[in-house]
Amino acid sequence: MEGPSDSVIQRIEGFARTHHESGYEEGYMDGYRHTRKLLIRRSVIALLIGIGFGGIAVAAAARSGLLGSSGSPAPDPIEIGKGRGDRFKAAVDYAKGFTVGVKATNTSPKTPGRNVDHLGSGFIIDDNGYVVTNEHVVKGASEFSVVWNDREYQAELAGVNRSADIAVLRIHARGMKAAKLAAEAEKVFQSEEVLAIGSPHGLHYSVTYGIVSHTGRRFSDGRNVSLPYIQTDAAINSGNSGGPLVNLQGRVVGMNTWKLNDELGEDNAPGIGFAIPIEYVKRIADGIIKDNGGSAPSDKADAGRPLEVAYLGISFGLGNAVPTNLRIAEVFRNTAAYEANLQPGDTIQSMDGRPVRDIMELQEVIKSHRPGDKVELRILRNGSPLTVTLQLGSRPRDDGVR
Repeated sequence: MEGPSDSVIQRIEGFARTHHESGYEEGYMDGYRHTRKLLIRRSVIALLIGIGFGGIAVAAAARSGLLGSSGSPAPDPIEIGKGRGDRFKAAVDYAKGFTVGVKATNTSPKTPGRNVDHLGSGFIIDDNGYVVTNEHVVKGASEFSVVWNDREYQAELAGVNRSADIAVLRIHARGMKAAKLAAEAEKVFQSEEVLAIGSPHGLHYSVTYGIVSHTGRRFSDGRNVSLPYIQTDAAINSGNSGGPLVNLQGRVVGMNTWKLNDELGEDNAPGIGFAIPIEYVKRIADGIIKDNGGSAPSDKADAGRPLEVAYLGISFGLGNAVPTNLRIAEVFRNTAAYEANLQPGDTIQSMDGRPVRDIMELQEVIKSHRPGDKVELRILRNGSPLTVTLQLGSRPRDDGVR
C-alpha cells in the first residue's frame, strides 16, 4: 500500500502546528474540520486504518530528528529508535543530572539585617564543580548556594559578565558531570521541540515543553544590542532563569533567561520566552573559569571577584530598532571614546584589525578585552579613513553601554 503523498503530510503537519500555536478551541475545531475533509479521501482512510496514524508519526519523527539525516551528528546521549514518549523521558532524566537550583542571598535595603533570597536555576558547565546561571539571579548577593542531586551546597561566585547576563558559581561536590552541549554546527531551528528545565518558584526539576519559535532575536535600547536569543514557547517562569533549554537528545541548546511581559510588567504575553544560545554561554563561561584559575581546584582568595568588562562609551542610536551600521550617535563624557576624541557621525570599520559590520561583532571584540587594554580603531570621518588608538576603560556599574 502506498504511503501518503508529500502534500498530504504537509497539510497534516500544518494542522498540527496550527493547533499547537493557537491554544484556542476555535482554532482546534477549524483544524479538525479541515483535517476531517482530508481523511474522507479513500487512500488516506485506508492508510490510517492500516498503519495506525503512521504517516503522522513519521512526519513527527522527521521534525523531531528521530529518523536522523546524513549530515546531522549522532544524537548522543539519547539512543536512536526509542518511542517519542521514551525519548522525552530519557532527555529529561539525563538533563536532571546536570540541572541545579540556585539561591542567592543579600540584605534587604529596606529592612537592614533581614536577608532576602533570590531563586534561580543553572546547570553544570564543568566537571570540577562550575555551574553557570544568569547574572541577574546573583546580582547584589553576598551568599550563594546550589541545590544538586537533592542536596544543598554552599557556593562561591567565580565571576560574572553583566553585559551578557551570565554568571559562574562553584561548588565542591563529588560525581559532578558537565552537561552535554549542542555543537555549534548543530544549530537549533524554528519548530524544533525543546524542554525547559529548572526551579520556577523553587520547584526544583520542573519541566516545560515547547518549540523554538524563532532564532536570532536581538533587541536594542539604543546603546547596546542583545545576544541573538532563541525564542521559545516553552513556559519560562520566575526561577527558571539560568536553567537549561535542551533538545530531545538531552543536549543543552540555550540558557533560559527571560520572558516577555507587557508594559506594566504583568505577565500578559504567555508563551514568549528567550534563551541565550549555548555557544555564547560556553564561550563566556570558559573565559570566567580561566580567569578564576581554570578547572583545577583553587583556593584563591579573590574567587568571588566579578569579571570586569571593557568599556568604550558610545551609543549608536535610539529606539528599539537594531542599528544597521556602526555610525556613532553619541559619545559619553569621561570614557575611552571621549578621551580618544571620537565624534558623533564617525563610522567604525574595524577594531584591532578585525572588521566589524554590526554592533554584535563590535561587542564580541570588546568582550575579548579587559579595562586598560589598548586597541586600534579604524573609522571613517566625513568620508575619510582615520586610525585611532585608545585605552579601554571600565564600564560604569549601572550602565549597559559597551
